[in-house]
Amino acid sequence: MRRTLCRMIAAAVLAAAPTAAHAAAPAPVAPAKNANPMDAARRALDEVGDMSYQGKSLNEVIGDIKDKAKVDVTIDPTVYQFGFDPNQPSITFAAKGVKLKDGLRQALAPFNLKCGLTKDGLYISTEEGLTTKQLRQRVSVDCDGTAFGAAVKQLAADTGANLVIDPRLKDKANAAVTLKLDDVPLETAVRLLAEVADHLAGWMSRAG
Repeated sequence: MRRTLCRMIAAAVLAAAPTAAHAAAPAPVAPAKNANPMDAARRALDEVGDMSYQGKSLNEVIGDIKDKAKVDVTIDPTVYQFGFDPNQPSITFAAKGVKLKDGLRQALAPFNLKCGLTKDGLYISTEEGLTTKQLRQRVSVDCDGTAFGAAVKQLAADTGANLVIDPRLKDKANAAVTLKLDDVPLETAVRLLAEVADHLAGWMSRAG
């Protein structure tokens, strides 16, 4: 039972991409002082504009992304093992009035590549590689009577991962958890939070 909640938490990577827009796209708004870097990156990725790349390499596209969105971009080195060459002029893509993250997803789709935010910036990899990268991010947790759902939501906001609690577990999402963790993988943090919430929900059910 203690693992039930964990298994029902879907940790999916939201393929958020940076502004790969051409000159026609609006420049991203400069983040305010003390703004959360993840929030600033999300705002940049939601900028709407026209995208146009004709026979460009992935490295050229990444350079444009870095320049316009001010977001660091990293390619998973393992994708090179499949013969992918980021210097080849292999990207031709054009779209008007598209969110920058959606446009980049479409540009990467022919290569079976995904992109998503992490605390270090944008990461490009296979779907499996991206999920692994996000769930292995190091996080710290300091909850003192925090609702499990709120704790998971904060972790998602801080890491860029899309963490979803099954709606059927609404009672457990409201369980007040107390847990302190330092520098652990995101996957471990969510699992331990879920186990505490599952235990509390079970205890409250028996007490009632």
